[in-house]
Amino acid sequence: MAATLRTRPLYVLGGVLSIWTIGQFVLCWDAFRDIQLAVHAQASRIEFNNPHVYVLVRDLPSNLWVRAGLESVAAVVLPTVVAVFLIAGGRRWLAATVAAYPLANVLGGFHDGTPLGLGWDQTRATRDWFAYGVAIDSLLLVLIVALLIRAMPERKTVEPMRWRFARVVPVVIVLAGWWVMRHPAPTAHDWVWLGDAVTFLLVAALLADTTLPVAAKLFVVGLVLPLSTGTILDDLVAPGRIGFPAIYFLHHTLVAVATAVYVTGVPSMVDRLRTSRAFSGTV
Repeated sequence: MAATLRTRPLYVLGGVLSIWTIGQFVLCWDAFRDIQLAVHAQASRIEFNNPHVYVLVRDLPSNLWVRAGLESVAAVVLPTVVAVFLIAGGRRWLAATVAAYPLANVLGGFHDGTPLGLGWDQTRATRDWFAYGVAIDSLLLVLIVALLIRAMPERKTVEPMRWRFARVVPVVIVLAGWWVMRHPAPTAHDWVWLGDAVTFLLVAALLADTTLPVAAKLFVVGLVLPLSTGTILDDLVAPGRIGFPAIYFLHHTLVAVATAVYVTGVPSMVDRLRTSRAFSGTV
């Protein structure tokens, strides 16, 4: 009898995501309110100290906190979808690699970067809120993966672990070398970028090394994975330049697909070369 999807872990998952989402919208509203109050307070001080000066304060769009909340939700949902494909493709606990996205902020010493939930970007005790947010977001993704593993049935016949995704290591080394040459004195932002880039390549390699059909791999590697990066999500909420960053998306898609093709294509090329040499040796 085929194993069925367990619903209880999914109910727990829905409850956890709902609590986190409500918290993010509340925190985003609170953060934008504090920013607005601080701007008006500063303008009032300037006018008080300079009676003949009038400061025009442009209010932030009233729905900006809503867009920040929606981006926060997307930043969690997209890695969750990636984790679903990894688990379905046989990479069950390795799906927790998606938790490395918020952990990349640790490399920047919590001085720069973006957590999954933008509500953690508070104007008071900025670094503390940031650190707590990164820790909570990372644990959230690990908990999501654990609940998905509990909910999704494991295949009775499991293919042997191939570990072909390890072929991404030379790509990571080349990327790190290129990054070091371009950033002899790296900033906190540079370190976070490197952590994000390495995680992106590793997840693409893991997805390519699953037992998923080719169409499913192409969908998650070429569409879902690029959309889950902070570079794409940031541009969707930044005031004054709202719009889909097509160039960034195309670049990320090409990198992800090239990594997947490299990981899966190298073994096939090696096998073909061996077959052709063996055939030529027998002629």
